[in-house]
Amino acid sequence: MPYRNVEFMAGYYYHLYNRGVNRQQIFFCDDNWGYFIKRLRDYCLPDLIEVVAYCLMPNHYHLLVYLKTDKLGTEIMQPFSLAYAKAVNRQPERVGPLFQGPFRAVLVDEENYLLHLSRYIHWNPVAARPKSDDRSTQTMNDPLPTGAEAPVLSGAEGITWDLTDLYAAVDDPAIERDLDLSDAEADRLAETYRGRIASLSAVELAALLAAYETLRERAEKVGNYAYLVWAADTTPASHGALLQKATERGSRLGQKLVFLDLELAAVSDDVAAVWLADPLLEVPPLAGAGAPLSPPPAHRAGRKDPGGEVHHRPERLEPLLQ
Repeated sequence: MPYRNVEFMAGYYYHLYNRGVNRQQIFFCDDNWGYFIKRLRDYCLPDLIEVVAYCLMPNHYHLLVYLKTDKLGTEIMQPFSLAYAKAVNRQPERVGPLFQGPFRAVLVDEENYLLHLSRYIHWNPVAARPKSDDRSTQTMNDPLPTGAEAPVLSGAEGITWDLTDLYAAVDDPAIERDLDLSDAEADRLAETYRGRIASLSAVELAALLAAYETLRERAEKVGNYAYLVWAADTTPASHGALLQKATERGSRLGQKLVFLDLELAAVSDDVAAVWLADPLLEVPPLAGAGAPLSPPPAHRAGRKDPGGEVHHRPERLEPLLQ
């Protein structure tokens, strides 16, 4: 179900990401990887966006981009995503939706967040790939080390990152609080909305999706912190234990909320048309979702959050893809 509550404005960084339907693959052969980059260049570079970091994984992708146009959905991601999906579906035995839903987008309007995000994207494949080191063949899907086992290399050893703007330490009580809040909110959403999605009004659907976005952002904050701490130093048992906990709790949240994807996918065209006719949900197909705050007009140097703090745009980074 297309939904977006982030306003796209030229002159700002955005984190764009999506994954395969039912978490399945979006890249099936070597040619797919190259074609994805080629289509990205054809539709996006260099006049519409600059790509400063990217990561392509078998079932998802991450793009950190600097936007040069306000029309990210209609001019960039919609035609790009459709072109790639159509090409993949020409492969033998491949039919149906490729992506799980609309691409997701998060505004990056703080320097620290920009740096954390760049690190996260670059190290995303490190823990997921099989290690060539004969001491371990661990991947992100395997149990993480929690004791006197052979060390696992992340590739980021020795790097010191200041993550205190996320959590004070791996034993910060705020981590457990955010995990528990996410669990409780998932339970509330399931109790309130399971079996009712198709009967919701546009107002009710907008409220549901806004709550879902807030829940995801809270849970992903824990997951990102746990991964970055572990990637910098895989030796302490506490780092592996936290990442294991974040992964398990994330999976549990997914199980609690799977009804949302299933029921939205089963909604009739007539119901979807009624929803999209409402201004609350009127967005271009394949528009993104994510950020709780919209950026200011491009000519403004900074913005204030609800607490009054001014956030300035991060300094420009050199594009990675030309």
